[in-house]
This record gives sequence, structure tokens and C-alpha cells, in this order.
Amino acid sequence: SSGINAEWPLRPGRMGWSADGKAAKEKRKVELEQIRSEVEHKKAEMDERENVKNEVEKPAIEAKEAAQAEFNAQEEERKRVVEEENRVAADEVFHKMDKDQDSYISPEELSNYANSESCLLPSDELQVMIEGGEIDTPALLQQIQDKIAANREEEELRVLKEERAQVKRAKKPALKESKVVDSEEKEEEEEEMWGEDGQRIVKPKPVEEDLEEEMEEEEEEEDVSPVRNVLTYDAATQRLIDVYEEADRIYKSAKEEYDNASQRLTEFEKLDGLDFGPDEEFYPLYRQCFELREEKYLYRLCMFDRTEQDGTSLGRFDGWGDGHKQMRYTNGRSCWNGPNRSTTVQIECGPENVLVSASEPAKCEYAFTFKTPAACTHVQEEAPHDEL
Repeated sequence: SSGINAEWPLRPGRMGWSADGKAAKEKRKVELEQIRSEVEHKKAEMDERENVKNEVEKPAIEAKEAAQAEFNAQEEERKRVVEEENRVAADEVFHKMDKDQDSYISPEELSNYANSESCLLPSDELQVMIEGGEIDTPALLQQIQDKIAANREEEELRVLKEERAQVKRAKKPALKESKVVDSEEKEEEEEEMWGEDGQRIVKPKPVEEDLEEEMEEEEEEEDVSPVRNVLTYDAATQRLIDVYEEADRIYKSAKEEYDNASQRLTEFEKLDGLDFGPDEEFYPLYRQCFELREEKYLYRLCMFDRTEQDGTSLGRFDGWGDGHKQMRYTNGRSCWNGPNRSTTVQIECGPENVLVSASEPAKCEYAFTFKTPAACTHVQEEAPHDEL
């Protein structure tokens, strides 16, 4: 079993326990009032911070939405311009292909285009169209336009990769100049590459070479997507956003402090509402745990909290029974094809705190016996004296 609450060192006998319990109750009252006052203060501070946040939120949202709308409009216009440029480029290719300018591509014209150096489309795809006899001119034109768009995308990606690579190269540390050695020094160095046992010694690469190789590998592995345009805010909009984000951060911090204080208040009110006996004599046992092994099971009793069997819940504290001679623990883990487990703890007078027995008299209904000085009456506390 565990020791008694170190905050309240017990005096012998039930009266000492009662005195300690009453002192603890008085202390809880003071602390409860302090926590209630703290919660009120935190609540007022949180409300004030929320009002400030709400005042600056609307201007920031409106400014962001306006910037987003403008950005979307610019993007739509950019896409329209690019599509128009691609269409014009595709038309130019088509007109070069259409030698007789009859707005129709014959198999012969397509064959000549497929064999030209300026051909944009895969020759095997064009060969299939040629062998088909009749050329679907609108579909061919769309293929050309799609290819032009893909080439543009590929070029943008290449340029972006090169720009990023240049930035990385600029960040590389300057490599040490290579040392020029004459043939004699080179021979000496090669001789040093062999150990006394005849095994070749592999010299480690200079740090600069390792760093350079790592950066080159990063450049090769990096997946770069072309970013043609990114939404940015002007100074005024960014200032509104920054003010709101700071107000929101301060509000969330105040709310967290209020929530923590409220949780402490709830715990204290729950503790203050517990029945520790008519004279608070059972308070020093609050959440003290005691164990007992019966046959193959390990039973555990945590006063005013829970009961367990090998870690399985046998119930949570649910009040007293038969005055203050029994403790009820209910709503434990459910039994298979049975009710939720429950425990009745018989409280008896004893010289020390000890869980003396544990059993299961009925399916999923457990019975513990716990002895403690807190259960002793004044008469039981009086030790017999021999008359002189």
C-alpha cells in the first residue's frame, strides 16, 4: 500500500485524522476562493482580448479577400493570354503544314510535316493518323496546341530549376584551391596509400568535396513545380494581417490560461464536494492506493477514485453506503454477457491502513475489506489499562 498524503502528516488515532481532515478542508476553502477569483480575472482578460481580436479581424479579412480577388483576376487574365499565345502559335504551325491553304491537312501534307525538323508531335502518332487516310483536322490542331503548351511548361520549369540552382551555388562555401604537386610528391603520396600490411588505405574525401556532392544530389532530387505567380500583399494589407494575427495569438494565450484555471476550479469544486466523513476523518486517505494479491489476481483500491483487478476497472467511486461503513465503486468495465463491474468496500477499524481481502461473491460484483484507523470510534481508540 502507498503512504498517506505527505502534506498532512497524521497524528495517532481517529481524532488526529479528523483534525488533519478539518484543517485540509479549511485550506481548500481558502484555495477555492482564490481560484474562483483567478478564474473571474482570467475570464475578464480573455473577453477583453477577444473584443480586440474581433475589432481587427474584419478589416484584415476584407483586405485579404480584396487582394485574393485581384490576384484571381490577374491569374485568369494571364491564363487567357497564354492560351491565346498558344493558339496563335498552333495556327502558325498549322498554316505551314497546310501547303495548299485549303484549311485541311491531307495525308501527304501530314507525312511531309512528320518528316520535317520542326515537327512537334511524335512521329508514331502521326503515322497512325496518316495510315488512317482521313485526317481529323480539328483534333490535329488541338494536339499541336497541347504540345506547344507542354513545351512552354517544360521551359518554365527548366528556367525555374536553373534559377534555384544558381541561388544554391551562390550559397556554397568557396572551395579551397587545389594544391599542385610535382611528380615526386605524387609518388610519395601514392606510397603512403599502402599500409605496412600491404593493404591499400582509402583516404577520406575532403569535407568540401562531400559538401559539394551533397548539394548536387539535393539539386537532382528536388521536385520543382513552376510557380508563375504567388499572391503577395501590399504593405497596408500585410499590416492589417499582422495586427490581427498578433491579437489572435494574445487572445488564444488568454483563453488557454482561462481554460487551465477553469479546469483547476472544477477539480477543486469536485474535491470540495466529496464526503470525507462526518468529521473529515477519511480525507487523509484521498486517492491513496492499496494493493492485495489474492490467488492469481492483483487487486487495487484507490480511495475515492477507483478499484481494479490486474488493471481492469472494477468501478469508480460512487458514494457511501450504510452510513460511512461501505464505499461504492460502480460502472467498471463491462463483463462478457453481463453487467458492468462494481465493487463494495467494507470499511472496518484497524491499527493501520490495509486492504485485507478481495473476492467476487457474484458475477462481476466484487467485495473488498479495508481496515483503517479512520473507521475507529472514540471507544475503540481507548486502549485498556490494568488497574493498579
